[in-house]
Amino acid sequence: MKVFEILAFDKIDKCICKVKEIDFKLEVVKLEKDNVQAMRDLKDVIFLEYTGVEDMNSFKIYLGSVLEFKSGRSDNDRGYVVYRRAEFMVKLNNGGYYPLSQMHFYSKVVGNIYEDVSLLEVDYEC
Repeated sequence: MKVFEILAFDKIDKCICKVKEIDFKLEVVKLEKDNVQAMRDLKDVIFLEYTGVEDMNSFKIYLGSVLEFKSGRSDNDRGYVVYRRAEFMVKLNNGGYYPLSQMHFYSKVVGNIYEDVSLLEVDYEC
């Protein structure tokens, strides 16, 4: 059985938090940041699933992570992680997609699209 590891972007406090508990019946989630816990309505969070892979520096990669990598165009191209066509992909600045499984070894996490949208040259789509 796969155990899901998720973080959540708290739309109220504008930060990434650990998910401690989800109550689907009450439609609330318990979040934790810096040993402080808060309850939020499900509509006030965006869940970020762990992709199961790490970057070149052994940093965990989640949905919405902004990755920096070398390409034929430059030494610091960027893209962000999405779930598309039943796999984790990196949406590139040029609008194309590339499988995360083929590029995480030479990429590094530099932020996420929720807290650091300025890291991208293009707008992101949720």
